[in-house]
Amino acid sequence: MKYLLAQKAAQYISSRETIFINTSSTALKTLAFLKDIPINVMTNNTKIINMEHHPQSTIILTGGEIRYPKGTLSGDIAIESFSHARSDVTIIGCSGIDIETGISTSLIHEARINRKMIENSGKLIVVADYRKIGNSSNFTIGEISNIDILITDSYADEKVLDEIEKQGVQVVQVTC
Repeated sequence: MKYLLAQKAAQYISSRETIFINTSSTALKTLAFLKDIPINVMTNNTKIINMEHHPQSTIILTGGEIRYPKGTLSGDIAIESFSHARSDVTIIGCSGIDIETGISTSLIHEARINRKMIENSGKLIVVADYRKIGNSSNFTIGEISNIDILITDSYADEKVLDEIEKQGVQVVQVTC
């Protein structure tokens, strides 16, 4: 399912665009579908190092404290890196998307970084499977209205998706 969400997200990326990717494994998988075009990627996800890229792509790691087992870069250095950059498109995964609480994560050390990514993004694409739709987690990273495109699967709660669409979000469902 993650690959289907990632493949759909990749369709919204054009050559030479600057993309922010958070530590979500689904968001990172998007890059597997973009290896044939040159892009600029900024991320705090160290797993990008082992991925295949177009030879003219630019990969920027934020720096910061490496947190295991996920291999994320966090802390003030990572936040500062995103503070001085702007993306054409930001692709993030999350722990929950709820009408009342917005976009959320369960990881406190990633919350501020994700908020900064959202703040400095052009178009925001959220990739989230049905388990995250209508649920919330511990730390809010953005509002529903921040989302331009929500990519989810066909199992997601239709009532919640309707409410999200009413807030101006384009909802795209992939068939599993």
